[in-house]
Amino acid sequence: MFSIDPLDTSMKHIQKSGEPPINSVKLGAPPGEKHIYTIDELAGLNVQRHHFTDAWRRIWVENKLDIVLSPGAQNTAVPHDTYRMPPYTLIWNFLDYPACIIPYGKASKELDPEPRLFEPHEGPSYIPEINHGAPRAVQIVAPRFGDEKCLAAARIVDEILNGTE
Repeated sequence: MFSIDPLDTSMKHIQKSGEPPINSVKLGAPPGEKHIYTIDELAGLNVQRHHFTDAWRRIWVENKLDIVLSPGAQNTAVPHDTYRMPPYTLIWNFLDYPACIIPYGKASKELDPEPRLFEPHEGPSYIPEINHGAPRAVQIVAPRFGDEKCLAAARIVDEILNGTE
């Protein structure tokens, strides 16, 4: 759903700027030619999205959830221009659910001295010397149209994690 634009409008805006795309944009672009979807395919994708959205709505209602508190990413902040696909936030964009990130604390090479190396398609590696001092974060998610609830919960969580008021 995020790459169905056959005109590749986002990249055209970057090209018009006269500047080359940054590395993380190039790495995040799916390889190969763009598939041009037919009206029937687009309608089918919308039906699938509706089923997915409805399943999440049922989970939210049946479990009487106010918010979801989750990681913002599978890693700390990474060096500039090395980030790729954001799977921990992408789902909420797809569902049109409001979400926000709350930074708290920093990565520590003393507390987490072991590197965790991943293949590029798996996500960013954790290298203690490089990631030391990088911000960590949690994510608050509320149901669709629950923007105020999301912000109210974020304020409470921020106060608890960071001592802010």
